[in-house]
Amino acid sequence: MDKSTSTAAQQPPDLGAANDHPMFDIPFTADVDGRRFQGTGISLVEAFATGLLDPQLAGESRLVKLAFAFSGFSVGLLVNATVSEADGGQGKVRIAYADPTGAHLPQLRHILNSYVAGDLISLGGTIGVASTAGSGDKPASAANPAAARKRKQLGTAATIAASVALVIGATSLLYQRAYSIAVPTPAYVMQSGETLRAVSAGQIDYLNPAAAAGEIAFAIRATSGETLSIAMPCDCAATLAGVEKGSTVLAGEPVLYLAQDVEDIAVGANVPPELLYDLAAAHHIELTLANGDMLRAMLDVNQQHDVAGEGDKALIPVTLTPDTTLDPDQVGQVVRLRIHKPAPWIFAPFQAVAGLVHRMRTGAAT
Repeated sequence: MDKSTSTAAQQPPDLGAANDHPMFDIPFTADVDGRRFQGTGISLVEAFATGLLDPQLAGESRLVKLAFAFSGFSVGLLVNATVSEADGGQGKVRIAYADPTGAHLPQLRHILNSYVAGDLISLGGTIGVASTAGSGDKPASAANPAAARKRKQLGTAATIAASVALVIGATSLLYQRAYSIAVPTPAYVMQSGETLRAVSAGQIDYLNPAAAAGEIAFAIRATSGETLSIAMPCDCAATLAGVEKGSTVLAGEPVLYLAQDVEDIAVGANVPPELLYDLAAAHHIELTLANGDMLRAMLDVNQQHDVAGEGDKALIPVTLTPDTTLDPDQVGQVVRLRIHKPAPWIFAPFQAVAGLVHRMRTGAAT
Protein backbone atom coordinates (compact mmCIF):
# COMPACT_ATOMS: atom_id res chain seq x y z
CA MET A 1 0.00 0.00 0.00
CA ASP A 2 1.35 3.38 -1.02
CA LYS A 3 1.82 5.95 1.68
CA SER A 4 2.17 9.66 0.97
CA THR A 5 4.98 11.47 2.74
CA SER A 6 4.02 14.76 4.47
CA THR A 7 6.47 17.60 5.07
CA ALA A 8 7.65 17.45 8.68
CA ALA A 9 8.42 20.46 10.83
CA GLN A 10 12.08 19.29 10.88
CA GLN A 11 14.22 16.32 9.95
CA PRO A 12 14.32 13.46 12.50
CA PRO A 13 17.08 13.93 15.05
CA ASP A 14 20.42 12.25 14.41
CA LEU A 15 20.62 9.61 17.15
CA GLY A 16 23.93 8.35 15.88
CA ALA A 17 25.98 11.19 17.28
CA ALA A 18 29.06 10.54 19.37
CA ASN A 19 27.10 11.38 22.53
CA ASP A 20 23.66 10.74 23.97
CA HIS A 21 22.28 14.08 22.86
CA PRO A 22 20.48 14.15 19.47
CA MET A 23 21.58 16.59 16.79
CA PHE A 24 19.00 18.89 15.15
CA ASP A 25 19.21 20.75 11.83
CA ILE A 26 17.45 23.86 13.12
CA PRO A 27 18.78 26.95 11.27
CA PHE A 28 21.38 29.00 13.18
CA THR A 29 24.65 30.86 12.71
CA ALA A 30 27.82 30.83 14.82
CA ASP A 31 30.06 33.90 15.18
CA VAL A 32 33.67 33.20 16.17
CA ASP A 33 36.07 36.13 16.47
CA GLY A 34 34.04 38.16 13.96
CA ARG A 35 33.80 35.30 11.43
CA ARG A 36 30.34 33.86 10.77
CA PHE A 37 29.67 30.17 10.14
CA GLN A 38 26.41 28.66 8.88
CA GLY A 39 25.09 26.01 11.27
CA THR A 40 24.33 22.50 10.05
CA GLY A 41 23.44 20.79 13.32
CA ILE A 42 23.13 21.56 17.00
CA SER A 43 22.59 19.71 20.26
CA LEU A 44 22.77 20.49 23.97
CA VAL A 45 26.52 19.78 24.09
CA GLU A 46 27.94 20.73 20.69
CA ALA A 47 27.20 22.24 17.32
CA PHE A 48 28.46 21.88 13.76
CA ALA A 49 28.77 24.55 11.10
CA THR A 50 30.25 25.10 7.66
CA GLY A 51 32.92 27.64 6.83
CA LEU A 52 36.67 28.13 6.61
CA LEU A 53 38.28 28.08 10.03
CA ASP A 54 41.40 30.10 10.74
CA PRO A 55 44.14 27.53 11.43
CA GLN A 56 45.20 29.58 14.46
CA LEU A 57 41.74 29.06 16.01
CA ALA A 58 41.78 25.28 15.72
CA GLY A 59 41.61 23.74 19.15
CA GLU A 60 41.30 27.15 20.84
CA SER A 61 38.67 28.13 23.41
CA ARG A 62 36.53 31.03 22.24
CA LEU A 63 33.33 32.87 23.15
CA VAL A 64 30.92 31.79 20.40
CA LYS A 65 27.63 33.52 19.64
CA LEU A 66 24.89 31.14 18.49
CA ALA A 67 22.18 33.15 16.71
CA PHE A 68 18.71 31.82 15.86
CA ALA A 69 16.89 33.98 13.30
CA PHE A 70 13.12 34.09 13.82
CA SER A 71 10.62 35.94 11.64
CA GLY A 72 11.05 39.58 12.71
CA PHE A 73 13.62 39.05 15.49
CA SER A 74 16.55 36.87 16.53
CA VAL A 75 17.82 35.16 19.68
CA GLY A 76 21.55 35.15 20.47
CA LEU A 77 23.26 32.84 23.01
CA LEU A 78 26.86 33.29 24.14
CA VAL A 79 28.70 29.99 24.74
CA ASN A 80 32.29 29.26 25.81
CA ALA A 81 33.39 26.54 23.39
CA THR A 82 36.38 24.84 21.81
CA VAL A 83 36.49 25.32 18.04
CA SER A 84 38.07 22.66 15.81
CA GLU A 85 37.95 21.21 12.29
CA ALA A 86 35.51 18.32 11.99
CA ASP A 87 36.49 16.72 8.67
CA GLY A 88 40.15 17.35 8.09
CA GLY A 89 39.86 20.81 6.62
CA GLN A 90 36.89 20.20 4.30
CA GLY A 91 34.95 23.20 5.55
CA LYS A 92 33.15 21.71 8.56
CA VAL A 93 33.68 23.13 12.04
CA ARG A 94 32.91 21.49 15.39
CA ILE A 95 31.92 23.72 18.31
CA ALA A 96 32.15 21.81 21.61
CA TYR A 97 30.65 23.65 24.58
CA ALA A 98 33.10 24.02 27.45
CA ASP A 99 30.21 24.11 29.94
CA PRO A 100 27.05 22.52 28.50
CA THR A 101 25.12 23.44 31.66
CA GLY A 102 26.06 27.12 31.49
CA ALA A 103 23.78 30.15 31.43
CA HIS A 104 22.81 29.43 27.81
CA LEU A 105 21.25 26.04 28.59
CA PRO A 106 17.64 27.07 29.51
CA GLN A 107 17.16 29.13 26.34
CA LEU A 108 18.81 26.53 24.10
CA ARG A 109 16.78 23.70 25.66
CA HIS A 110 13.54 25.69 25.14
CA ILE A 111 14.32 26.28 21.45
CA LEU A 112 15.23 22.65 20.79
CA ASN A 113 12.24 21.28 22.74
CA SER A 114 9.88 23.58 20.80
CA TYR A 115 11.50 22.38 17.59
CA VAL A 116 10.99 18.73 18.57
CA ALA A 117 7.35 19.41 19.54
CA GLY A 118 6.65 20.99 16.17
CA ASP A 119 5.90 24.44 17.61
CA LEU A 120 8.82 25.83 15.58
CA ILE A 121 9.48 25.03 11.91
CA SER A 122 12.24 25.82 9.45
CA LEU A 123 11.52 28.53 6.87
CA GLY A 124 14.66 28.55 4.77
CA GLY A 125 17.26 30.36 6.85
CA THR A 126 14.78 31.47 9.52
CA ILE A 127 12.53 29.87 12.13
CA GLY A 128 8.78 30.33 12.23
CA VAL A 129 5.87 29.36 14.46
CA ALA A 130 3.87 26.38 13.25
CA SER A 131 0.17 26.92 12.54
CA THR A 132 -2.15 25.42 15.15
CA ALA A 133 -5.13 25.30 12.78
CA GLY A 134 -5.92 22.03 11.03
CA SER A 135 -6.28 21.72 7.28
CA GLY A 136 -10.06 21.85 7.60
CA ASP A 137 -10.11 24.82 9.95
CA LYS A 138 -11.23 28.18 8.63
CA PRO A 139 -9.74 31.50 9.66
CA ALA A 140 -11.67 33.36 12.35
CA SER A 141 -12.61 36.04 9.86
CA ALA A 142 -14.21 33.45 7.57
CA ALA A 143 -15.95 31.66 10.44
CA ASN A 144 -17.35 34.92 11.87
CA PRO A 145 -17.57 37.59 9.16
CA ALA A 146 -19.68 39.89 11.39
CA ALA A 147 -16.96 39.98 14.05
CA ALA A 148 -14.29 40.59 11.42
CA ARG A 149 -16.33 43.43 9.91
CA LYS A 150 -16.81 44.96 13.37
CA ARG A 151 -13.09 44.78 14.10
CA LYS A 152 -12.36 46.42 10.76
CA GLN A 153 -14.85 49.22 11.50
CA LEU A 154 -13.34 49.78 14.95
CA GLY A 155 -9.87 49.90 13.43
CA THR A 156 -11.00 52.42 10.82
CA ALA A 157 -12.69 54.55 13.49
CA ALA A 158 -9.56 54.48 15.66
CA THR A 159 -7.42 55.55 12.70
CA ILE A 160 -9.78 58.43 11.87
CA ALA A 161 -9.88 59.52 15.52
CA ALA A 162 -6.08 59.47 15.75
CA SER A 163 -5.80 61.48 12.51
CA VAL A 164 -8.31 64.07 13.73
CA ALA A 165 -6.50 64.36 17.07
CA LEU A 166 -3.21 64.87 15.22
CA VAL A 167 -4.69 67.61 13.02
CA ILE A 168 -6.26 69.33 16.05
CA GLY A 169 -3.01 69.16 17.96
CA ALA A 170 -0.99 70.59 15.07
CA THR A 171 -3.51 73.39 14.47
CA SER A 172 -3.61 74.22 18.18
CA LEU A 173 0.19 74.41 18.28
CA LEU A 174 0.20 76.70 15.24
CA TYR A 175 -2.38 78.95 16.94
CA GLN A 176 -0.31 79.13 20.13
CA ARG A 177 2.79 80.08 18.14
CA ALA A 178 1.22 82.64 15.81
CA TYR A 179 -1.74 84.17 17.66
CA SER A 180 -0.89 83.84 21.36
CA ILE A 181 1.61 86.10 23.14
CA ALA A 182 2.90 85.59 26.69
CA VAL A 183 3.44 88.95 28.42
CA PRO A 184 6.98 88.86 29.87
CA THR A 185 6.18 91.07 32.88
CA PRO A 186 3.93 90.00 35.79
CA ALA A 187 0.68 91.69 36.76
CA TYR A 188 -1.04 92.17 40.12
CA VAL A 189 -4.58 92.05 41.43
CA MET A 190 -5.31 95.57 42.68
CA GLN A 191 -8.15 97.75 43.80
CA SER A 192 -9.30 99.86 40.89
CA GLY A 193 -8.90 103.62 41.26
CA GLU A 194 -6.15 106.23 41.38
CA THR A 195 -2.53 105.13 41.26
CA LEU A 196 0.26 106.80 43.24
CA ARG A 197 3.47 106.60 41.24
CA ALA A 198 7.11 107.27 41.93
CA VAL A 199 7.95 110.88 41.08
CA SER A 200 11.63 110.08 40.68
CA ALA A 201 13.93 107.13 40.36
CA GLY A 202 15.31 105.98 43.68
CA GLN A 203 14.74 103.78 46.71
CA ILE A 204 11.58 103.67 48.80
CA ASP A 205 12.63 104.97 52.22
CA TYR A 206 9.18 105.03 53.87
CA LEU A 207 5.93 103.25 53.05
CA ASN A 208 2.56 103.48 54.83
CA PRO A 209 -0.45 102.11 52.86
CA ALA A 210 -2.71 102.77 55.88
CA ALA A 211 -2.00 106.52 55.91
CA ALA A 212 -5.01 108.84 56.24
CA ALA A 213 -5.71 111.71 53.85
CA GLY A 214 -2.88 114.28 54.07
CA GLU A 215 -0.44 111.92 55.81
CA ILE A 216 2.74 110.66 54.15
CA ALA A 217 1.99 107.55 52.10
CA PHE A 218 5.56 106.91 50.96
CA ALA A 219 8.91 108.62 50.59
CA ILE A 220 11.62 108.07 47.98
CA ARG A 221 15.32 108.70 48.48
CA ALA A 222 16.15 109.96 44.99
CA THR A 223 19.40 109.30 43.19
CA SER A 224 20.20 113.00 43.64
CA GLY A 225 20.24 112.51 47.42
CA GLU A 226 16.92 114.26 48.08
CA THR A 227 14.05 112.60 49.93
CA LEU A 228 10.72 113.12 48.17
CA SER A 229 7.53 112.55 50.19
CA ILE A 230 4.11 111.76 48.68
CA ALA A 231 0.96 112.43 50.74
CA MET A 232 -2.16 110.27 50.68
CA PRO A 233 -4.74 112.23 48.62
CA CYS A 234 -7.85 110.63 50.15
CA ASP A 235 -9.25 108.43 52.86
CA CYS A 236 -9.30 105.36 50.65
CA ALA A 237 -8.05 101.79 50.58
CA ALA A 238 -4.46 101.44 49.37
CA THR A 239 -2.80 98.35 47.93
CA LEU A 240 0.93 97.87 47.33
CA ALA A 241 1.88 97.68 43.65
CA GLY A 242 4.39 94.91 44.16
CA VAL A 243 6.89 97.06 46.07
CA GLU A 244 8.02 97.31 49.69
CA LYS A 245 10.30 99.42 51.84
CA GLY A 246 13.77 99.33 50.33
CA SER A 247 12.57 98.58 46.81
CA THR A 248 14.17 100.46 43.92
CA VAL A 249 11.69 102.15 41.61
CA LEU A 250 11.83 104.10 38.38
CA ALA A 251 10.14 107.39 37.71
CA GLY A 252 6.45 106.79 36.92
CA GLU A 253 6.39 103.27 38.37
CA PRO A 254 3.25 102.44 40.44
CA VAL A 255 3.76 102.30 44.20
CA LEU A 256 0.20 102.30 45.63
CA TYR A 257 -3.20 101.56 44.10
CA LEU A 258 -6.02 103.62 45.65
CA ALA A 259 -9.74 102.81 45.62
CA GLN A 260 -12.80 104.32 47.27
CA ASP A 261 -14.74 101.06 46.90
CA VAL A 262 -12.88 98.01 48.18
CA GLU A 263 -15.11 95.79 46.02
CA ASP A 264 -13.89 97.47 42.81
CA ILE A 265 -10.96 95.21 41.90
CA ALA A 266 -8.94 95.15 38.67
CA VAL A 267 -5.60 93.85 37.45
CA GLY A 268 -2.65 96.18 36.93
CA ALA A 269 0.51 95.52 34.95
CA ASN A 270 3.54 97.25 33.45
CA VAL A 271 3.99 96.03 29.89
CA PRO A 272 6.49 96.76 27.11
CA PRO A 273 5.26 99.54 24.78
CA GLU A 274 5.20 97.21 21.75
CA LEU A 275 2.49 95.08 23.41
CA LEU A 276 0.09 97.97 24.08
CA TYR A 277 -1.61 97.68 20.67
CA ASP A 278 -1.90 93.88 21.00
CA LEU A 279 -3.58 94.36 24.38
CA ALA A 280 -6.04 96.90 22.95
CA ALA A 281 -6.88 94.79 19.88
CA ALA A 282 -6.88 91.39 21.63
CA HIS A 283 -9.64 88.86 21.10
CA HIS A 284 -9.26 88.30 24.83
CA ILE A 285 -6.59 88.49 27.52
CA GLU A 286 -6.03 85.38 29.60
CA LEU A 287 -5.25 85.83 33.31
CA THR A 288 -3.73 83.05 35.37
CA LEU A 289 -3.71 83.71 39.11
CA ALA A 290 -1.13 82.31 41.49
CA ASN A 291 -3.68 79.79 42.82
CA GLY A 292 -4.24 78.41 39.31
CA ASP A 293 -7.55 80.16 38.56
CA MET A 294 -7.89 81.30 34.94
CA LEU A 295 -9.91 84.37 34.00
CA ARG A 296 -10.40 86.62 31.01
CA ALA A 297 -10.04 90.37 30.88
CA MET A 298 -10.05 93.36 28.54
CA LEU A 299 -7.87 96.44 28.53
CA ASP A 300 -9.30 99.56 30.19
CA VAL A 301 -9.10 101.84 27.13
CA ASN A 302 -10.11 104.91 29.18
CA GLN A 303 -6.89 104.76 31.19
CA GLN A 304 -4.13 107.25 30.49
CA HIS A 305 -0.94 105.33 29.65
CA ASP A 306 2.27 106.99 30.84
CA VAL A 307 5.68 105.48 30.19
CA ALA A 308 7.51 104.32 33.33
CA GLY A 309 11.29 104.09 33.04
CA GLU A 310 13.59 104.96 30.18
CA GLY A 311 15.27 103.27 27.23
CA ASP A 312 15.08 99.50 27.01
CA LYS A 313 13.51 99.37 30.48
CA ALA A 314 10.56 101.56 29.52
CA LEU A 315 7.22 100.05 30.55
CA ILE A 316 3.63 101.25 30.25
CA PRO A 317 1.23 100.83 33.20
CA VAL A 318 -2.11 99.34 32.15
CA THR A 319 -5.32 98.34 33.90
CA LEU A 320 -7.25 95.22 32.91
CA THR A 321 -10.89 94.60 33.74
CA PRO A 322 -11.64 90.90 34.47
CA ASP A 323 -14.90 89.39 33.24
CA THR A 324 -15.37 87.76 36.67
CA THR A 325 -15.58 89.61 39.97
CA LEU A 326 -12.46 89.07 42.05
CA ASP A 327 -12.47 88.66 45.81
CA PRO A 328 -10.85 91.38 47.95
CA ASP A 329 -8.71 88.69 49.54
CA GLN A 330 -7.05 88.19 46.14
CA VAL A 331 -5.65 91.73 46.07
CA GLY A 332 -1.88 91.60 45.78
CA GLN A 333 -1.75 88.20 44.06
CA VAL A 334 0.63 87.88 41.13
CA VAL A 335 -1.06 87.28 37.76
CA ARG A 336 0.37 85.88 34.53
CA LEU A 337 -0.89 87.45 31.28
CA ARG A 338 -1.31 85.94 27.83
CA ILE A 339 -2.69 87.87 24.87
CA HIS A 340 -4.89 86.01 22.37
CA LYS A 341 -4.99 87.98 19.12
CA PRO A 342 -7.87 87.82 16.63
CA ALA A 343 -7.24 84.82 14.40
CA PRO A 344 -8.44 83.70 10.93
CA TRP A 345 -11.62 81.66 10.57
CA ILE A 346 -9.72 78.36 10.72
CA PHE A 347 -8.96 79.01 14.40
CA ALA A 348 -12.46 80.24 15.26
CA PRO A 349 -13.59 76.82 16.56
CA PHE A 350 -10.68 76.75 19.02
CA GLN A 351 -11.54 80.17 20.40
CA ALA A 352 -15.27 79.32 20.53
CA VAL A 353 -14.68 76.07 22.41
CA ALA A 354 -12.20 77.76 24.76
CA GLY A 355 -14.77 80.49 25.45
CA LEU A 356 -17.51 77.95 26.16
CA VAL A 357 -15.27 76.04 28.58
CA HIS A 358 -14.35 79.31 30.28
CA ARG A 359 -17.99 80.33 30.73
CA MET A 360 -18.92 76.91 32.09
CA ARG A 361 -16.04 76.99 34.53
CA THR A 362 -16.49 80.56 35.81
CA GLY A 363 -20.22 81.08 35.28
CA ALA A 364 -19.41 84.34 33.48
CA ALA A 365 -22.09 85.89 31.35
CA THR A 366 -19.73 86.80 28.53
